[in-house]
Amino acid sequence: MTLTDVEVNPSTPEDFLDSETLVQVDLMQQKIQQYLQTLSVENLKMILEFAAYLSDKESEKATQEIRAIPNIMEHLKEAEMDLQSGCLIDWES
Repeated sequence: MTLTDVEVNPSTPEDFLDSETLVQVDLMQQKIQQYLQTLSVENLKMILEFAAYLSDKESEKATQEIRAIPNIMEHLKEAEMDLQSGCLIDWES
């Protein structure tokens, strides 16, 4: 993995946290920023690679959870066919 291989997902679990937890997350992010400013380039590269590893690990976990849903692929194919044929349901009504 190289530094250019790292992709950041803008959608984060923080989107679903309560306000108290969000405050804690914000404090942790501030503390991390303080530490990052004191690190050498070599250690920053190490942190980047570790953060990318953790992100990939969480993404893979989410993928496995989705794959564990019974018949998920069949349901998705049916939904795509419904969409293409115009067989849609107005969710507002």
